[in-house]
Amino acid sequence: MSPEQHEAPDGVPTHRPASSGPSLPSTVPLPAPAATTAPSTIPVPAPTDMLGIPTTTTPNIATTTTTSTTSTPAPKKKATPEEIDNWARTIYNYHRMHMPLPTFPPSPSQDPSEDRREEPTRIIFTLCSLDLRVAHYAAHLFLTTFLPAPSPTQVSEAPPRRQQRAYKYLLFSGHSGLLTRSLTGDPSLASSEDKIFQSEASLFASIALSLGVPSSCILIEEQSTNTGENVRFTHALLQHRGIQVDEFLLVQKPYMERRTWGTFGAQWPSLSSSFSQAGKVEEGEVKKVEFSVTSPPLEWEEYPDEKSGDGRELMTNIMVGDLVRLKEYGERGWQTKMEIPPDVWEAGRRLVEDGGFSIFWKGDLR
Repeated sequence: MSPEQHEAPDGVPTHRPASSGPSLPSTVPLPAPAATTAPSTIPVPAPTDMLGIPTTTTPNIATTTTTSTTSTPAPKKKATPEEIDNWARTIYNYHRMHMPLPTFPPSPSQDPSEDRREEPTRIIFTLCSLDLRVAHYAAHLFLTTFLPAPSPTQVSEAPPRRQQRAYKYLLFSGHSGLLTRSLTGDPSLASSEDKIFQSEASLFASIALSLGVPSSCILIEEQSTNTGENVRFTHALLQHRGIQVDEFLLVQKPYMERRTWGTFGAQWPSLSSSFSQAGKVEEGEVKKVEFSVTSPPLEWEEYPDEKSGDGRELMTNIMVGDLVRLKEYGERGWQTKMEIPPDVWEAGRRLVEDGGFSIFWKGDLR
């Protein structure tokens, strides 16, 4: 999810979904966030501390022996649209982690009529936002990803088994944010008779149901308002339901992949602070969890969607802000620390200094 607006209090009330939404079990009482997790609002460093951009400029004063004049610097040349596009593409491609989709080993059984060995419990964990294409993509992955069929060399008189889906559940997480209120409604007005509020998670679940995902396979977490809460509140929901998960496939917008992966790695309660790039927990943990992240396979030129509000200008501001968050949150332990290549950091600096884009937005942007 995206930049935080406020820390949700313990036991945030569940807002009712619209009558057209799915009737599905969703929320559970949630524990107070751990002291080590990121607060929703943090002091924002001055730009000069972040991307090396001075906050003010002072005109040069040129003085001679006979007269005093003020020399005004010539206006700085504004970045061209092509330069801005190239810098934004550089950051967009960095935020995408380009992880391959998980593959699964074939069953060791030599007889297709026999039950397979107990399969790990796998979940598609979808972080909701204003981009409904993410809901469609998550449902597509759930409906089309199967475990390998038995080898043709495994001869049996028994009829062939029906293919088994690789993922047991499709989970959607998200309450509402500043940018998604055009979709969800304003939660502060949900008690009014003429106002209907539908959480992001409920809205995404409605899309999945319409595409054929069985309601029994859908889980909803609809209290989280930022990425850290997505992770922690989903953990609480699964614990309450008694669901032990072995593998997660995180699904998010392309330019939120890296932040999602880093937040999950640092804030999923059962994970240690030591990770491999593949998302496997290292030694010393009781429960081994594997995770990877993916998003709709759209390049920079394909992704901006002005109709949904996720246009190029908004995207660029969010991407630059998240670039700074990756650095700051990694140093504070709120996300897995990741290296930011110099050319990517420079692209962010140039977008702010020469392109006029913001480092941080005020408010909760998803």
